[in-house]
Amino acid sequence: MLNVVPLTAQLIRRFLGIPVRQQRATGVLFAYSFLTSASYVAARTIGDSLFLSQQGVSRLPQMFLLSSLAVAATAMIANRLGRSTQMLRVAQVTRLLLMSVTLLFAWLDGIALAKFLVVSVLYILAEVRGCLNTIQMTSILSEVFRNGRRKSVYAVIGAGAPLAGFSAGLLMGLEAADVGGRTWLLFICVLDLLAVFVLKAWQPDQSLIKTETAIPESERPQPTVVAQSSTDQPDNSAEGVEMSESAESADPLLYSYLLPLVALVATKVVVLTLINYQWKVLAADHFHNDEQQLTLYFAEYYAIANVFILLFQLFLTGRFLERTGTVVSLILFPVLAGLTGLGLLQNWLRLSPITAVTLARATDIYRRAVHDTSLAVIYSPLSILRQRRFIAIINGLVKPGAEATASVLLTLVASLVATLEITIVWMSLLPVWLGSVFVLGRQYRRLRVHGLDQESERQRLTRLRQAAVASIESPHPRKS
Repeated sequence: MLNVVPLTAQLIRRFLGIPVRQQRATGVLFAYSFLTSASYVAARTIGDSLFLSQQGVSRLPQMFLLSSLAVAATAMIANRLGRSTQMLRVAQVTRLLLMSVTLLFAWLDGIALAKFLVVSVLYILAEVRGCLNTIQMTSILSEVFRNGRRKSVYAVIGAGAPLAGFSAGLLMGLEAADVGGRTWLLFICVLDLLAVFVLKAWQPDQSLIKTETAIPESERPQPTVVAQSSTDQPDNSAEGVEMSESAESADPLLYSYLLPLVALVATKVVVLTLINYQWKVLAADHFHNDEQQLTLYFAEYYAIANVFILLFQLFLTGRFLERTGTVVSLILFPVLAGLTGLGLLQNWLRLSPITAVTLARATDIYRRAVHDTSLAVIYSPLSILRQRRFIAIINGLVKPGAEATASVLLTLVASLVATLEITIVWMSLLPVWLGSVFVLGRQYRRLRVHGLDQESERQRLTRLRQAAVASIESPHPRKS
């Protein structure tokens, strides 16, 4: 009788490039990515539509500021917990907390006096969900696969997010006329609960997972090339060893790498926050703050955008990056933003304001499909410990700080200029964004050469040590 399971596993390995022993972990994390991303899209859609319909656009700058503070606190707590606790466990607990808070505010939504608190917290909670999704998925991938995951594994798991965005957006768009906000909040809670069950049902070998703090400094090997792993379980051997903290802090090349990265991310976040503000204000004006119409519009936008993101990731991103390279793909994002900015100001095609700003907001498709992948490659010359520290700085300090800066900027200029004229403000930041990409690209190439030189020297010393040990241990060395 034909054994279907091994045959299916071999087909997956052949067509998707996923090793058989990594397929179970890949499937679990794809499902987890799908569920958490769907809950984020639903929470983002409901948060925006409820807030704009009940509070209007005048309070948006304040909500941006509060959201940035909440995201900063969330990132700090998540990274601190990740140092002492397995992220798989942290993810389950935080998902249950998110579900509990969402349930509470779904109940409070029926109380008239609590309306302002409910819509404000739900708006902020959507931002917190996005932050947790990014941090936890990155850390879980590192725990489960270490450096042993193949690009195909990353591609399959990463496809869960746009597929979820399309599915959730399509469902909410079709049911927007019949389903109210409270029902969607319960739907989000169901997705959270399913995500917990997915992780709970999967029991990897926990003894193989060690956090950074669980490994004594004296037991950490020195950085070396990590062999490709095909294990389905979390593998600590693929962690490679890290250099001492004093050696890291003394390396001036790392500081010259971090500074342009901070400048790139900060200016990008400010620009995208200002575009996001324009988008929401013009959407609220166009649909006259109608909750049902706003829900339908946001849901349809997310569904269409995620279709393009998924198609890009599956068929174009890899080829595009191979032809253009990492640095060029990073340069193209501010260039694309500049072109859309000129389109908003000049309106060559005579588009309505909502159509023009929707096209500007659609640059997010390039960000998620190409730019974010390129930015992930920028971290590759760093050791895993340095990657985590850089990512913690970027997610926990730089991004929330840039969002807070953008909210203060909006508070100052929103009442002085028309919404479309805010384009002038963020376009003035594009030269800084471009300059930081050029500097970062130069440092990226230097660091790759620097890392390869260090790696070659370590391998040479390792071979010499192994030869010396072999000659000592061999009682009767061979005669030539």
